Amino acid sequence: EDIRLNYLRKTKLLIIRFSSFGDIVQAISVPYHFAENNPNSEVHWLVREDYAEILEPQTTIANVIPFSRNLGLLGILSLAWKLAGKGYTHVYDAHNNLRSNIVVAVFYIRKLVSIFGGPGKFLFLQRPKHRIKRFFLFNFHINKFENPFIASFSYLEPLTKWGIGYSSRNLLGLNRFLVSSEAREKANSVLRELSLEPLSFITLVPSAAWKMKRWPVAHWRQLVKNCPDQKFIILGGPKDRFCKDIAAVAPDRVFNLCGELTLIESCAMIEISRKVISGDTGLLHVADQMQISTIALIGPTAFGYPASPRSISLHRNLDCQPCSKDGRGQCRNKVYQKCMVDIRPEYVIHKTFEDGVL
Repeated sequence: EDIRLNYLRKTKLLIIRFSSFGDIVQAISVPYHFAENNPNSEVHWLVREDYAEILEPQTTIANVIPFSRNLGLLGILSLAWKLAGKGYTHVYDAHNNLRSNIVVAVFYIRKLVSIFGGPGKFLFLQRPKHRIKRFFLFNFHINKFENPFIASFSYLEPLTKWGIGYSSRNLLGLNRFLVSSEAREKANSVLRELSLEPLSFITLVPSAAWKMKRWPVAHWRQLVKNCPDQKFIILGGPKDRFCKDIAAVAPDRVFNLCGELTLIESCAMIEISRKVISGDTGLLHVADQMQISTIALIGPTAFGYPASPRSISLHRNLDCQPCSKDGRGQCRNKVYQKCMVDIRPEYVIHKTFEDGVL
């Protein structure tokens, strides 16, 4: 009864999702839906410090709580103890790993030891990992997940236990992922230097954390070569040196910005793109949340499918697909990366232009 009264009066949610970039972006609708169902609410987010900049512009998040990735056990315990005294009425563990479990355990310990100002009664949710389902999927190709599996929906599904409903309909038509005005100005400044206008170019995202998720460089080169009237911007990190080979196909109309923009500035560039072509990586999900017209190149992974109707997922239905949750591991096919190799550049070009957007 006390919990219900607290829920109606003033609610305070802590979301625990430390990383990675793509997962954080896919979970970005959680504070929106919570705030929509709890107008008198405040949402905080516990995140690794190197991802804090992508959460800070989000208007539905009142407080971003960053911590160092090098924080040891004692540091995590100390941080969790402080957070447990902040009066959260709701805690959502959207990460569900050892560190997040430690944070939650401290909340319950401090609740029991009320002499130290425990959090009192709070509602708790945890996003399930579905480890048994994953085991059968990746080892025996027995799929008990929804097909395709939309990870952004999976972050919202646990909220139904708090009476917060959702559907694909109320996820559409809104730009849930926001960028800072500084990042937006930087992106526009770069365009001016390149003599480009917003919405005049296609953004390519060739890289990914794990090599098996990457579309072959030869395919990217062929795509650029076969679209002689199009201008392209390539986004990536400083380590993505292979992107120079793609830009070299047409240096007068392909601009390689790998390593030149921060994460949030790259998101701002996505925002003013005419279209995005990307593998299963974080910037794909940014484009998806922004409702940008997107081509998603899906290979060995199972959980990277976008949600927006403006996103088209291209993948091959091979017997060995999917083989990995995030692209780690060894390719099991006789033809290395066949799931990506078989997504032909001609087909990607056809899907890019068939909707009449370009």
